[in-house]
Amino acid sequence: MVNLKITKKMRSEDLLEAALAYAKAGIPIFPVEPKGKKPINDNGFKGATTDIKKIKDWWRKHPNANIGSPLVEGLVALDFDGDKGRKTYEELSLSKRHLTVNTSRGFHLYVLAELSSKNSAMNGLDIKGGGKGGYIIMPPSVHSSGHVYAWKDSKIMSAIPLEEEPLSLLKNKSSKVSVTFGANKIESISDGNRDNILFSVACSLRRSNMAENVVCRTARFLNKKYGNPPVSKKQLAKIIDSSRNYFNDGGELFETMANVEVKTIDWLWYPYLPSGCITIIDGDPGVGKSFVTMSLASIISSGMKLPFSSEEQEPRKVLILSPEDDEAVTLRPRLEMNNANLENIRFLKRHITLNKETTQFIENEIIKNQPKLVIIDPLLGFMGADVDMHRYNTTTEFMADIDAIARTHNVCIIGVRHLTKADHQDASKRGIGSVGILARARSAVIVAPTPEDKTVIAMAHTKANYAEKGKTLLFSLTGGGKNKQPVLHWLEVSDMTANDLFVNPNPVGRPDKKSAIAIKLEFVLSKGPKTIAEIMKELPSGTSRRTVQRALSDELNAEKIGKASKTKWML
Repeated sequence: MVNLKITKKMRSEDLLEAALAYAKAGIPIFPVEPKGKKPINDNGFKGATTDIKKIKDWWRKHPNANIGSPLVEGLVALDFDGDKGRKTYEELSLSKRHLTVNTSRGFHLYVLAELSSKNSAMNGLDIKGGGKGGYIIMPPSVHSSGHVYAWKDSKIMSAIPLEEEPLSLLKNKSSKVSVTFGANKIESISDGNRDNILFSVACSLRRSNMAENVVCRTARFLNKKYGNPPVSKKQLAKIIDSSRNYFNDGGELFETMANVEVKTIDWLWYPYLPSGCITIIDGDPGVGKSFVTMSLASIISSGMKLPFSSEEQEPRKVLILSPEDDEAVTLRPRLEMNNANLENIRFLKRHITLNKETTQFIENEIIKNQPKLVIIDPLLGFMGADVDMHRYNTTTEFMADIDAIARTHNVCIIGVRHLTKADHQDASKRGIGSVGILARARSAVIVAPTPEDKTVIAMAHTKANYAEKGKTLLFSLTGGGKNKQPVLHWLEVSDMTANDLFVNPNPVGRPDKKSAIAIKLEFVLSKGPKTIAEIMKELPSGTSRRTVQRALSDELNAEKIGKASKTKWML
């Protein structure tokens, strides 16, 4: 077990010097916002490390960052806060020989004990660290009040075991809090679930038509009383603001236009990617859509210049929702080939269906890590079974929830979509699903091979609400092999239009028109071979098994592989 032995460098006023000293002593640390308690690394306290290079990189980017640590198993910090904390300290009859840090309102005692935050049920006392969740702010970090955390001068140089009597008392205490809102029972508000719980509480109150001041005061109370640790005032304000997005706050439904403040568009990439809305990328499977999105993710994360642009930009964060692409086999290799800053890119680890409830998780991630680009690939793959992608009303509602997140947080959201087999003369109508999908987007592009040379791929602008359509951009995919991904190379700007990409060299006869169920099946099987049982699970309830089998064989010419109950259909 690692103990905490105080060295001269740990008492340094230099944040980086102290951080390195803790790490060299085996105490994992991570960066926290200056004069605050919110982690500014990707994984919070779970990303704490003793890696010297990584720590230097963190503080090179954030020289004034505070120091956070989850400590290590067996080493905990007793956080005594205010008058209540001092009274509890006296009740515990603790030794004067413990390592002590003076804080703005009290003090921290560092002790050797097997305890966790669930044992801190005494007034004014929180138990932090111990390698079991939660974290402590380490000296010489600076409190929001300006107070500097500092080791108390004494002859004590290392943590010692907690006395048997107070240890027994604390182990018999439990800090589980039970707060009930409707059917939701909240037992704790810890670092891992604070944002979600506070957001849910605010939404729950709005559903009950509570006044705005009640929503704010309740969220502040829960955060202050039960937050472990509490979120910052700025963060809490963002959470409360987000809850307004989903529920009417009781104000008037209409407003005078003269009261509206005019805003300018914040462009992530002019004129293709406006922030604060959805952009659609359409294209057939395998044509290069995901190579485009991974190229953009790499450029944004690393702060490189965008294609055919001379404008410099800062590195910014990216969020990827692409559960069909394996992060180890596909996503990371493609990002690395494009020189992405992987520390700035987060991804969805498991598939979820997006609806009014689950979009809260996406919004909480955006609030916490503030990405400028969100990629949803494929967009329709996140629709639930109750959403008919060919019906305007259901697709509009689905898109509205995603668009609301983009507007609220001024983030650019890219939705990737496949094409239908229908031979539309207008390229903007070739995307699969209802027109309600494209109607909600403010920009759209289509990716397709050029008619003259199929090795050259075009990205053509099909919809632009906030600017004139941009020029068509050409690129190619080169290289690649057994263990190597192809690389996207942007080539040149072209005067070719989106409609030029779909010129039919043999316009004789009418194109085959697929049924709605065939189009749906085509999308389902684009993810890979599936048994009939697996296929039926992804279709709306009430769909006839016989109709599905007929569409598979007659319209899609799908093939069967395997035998008996293991038989799978594939395109």
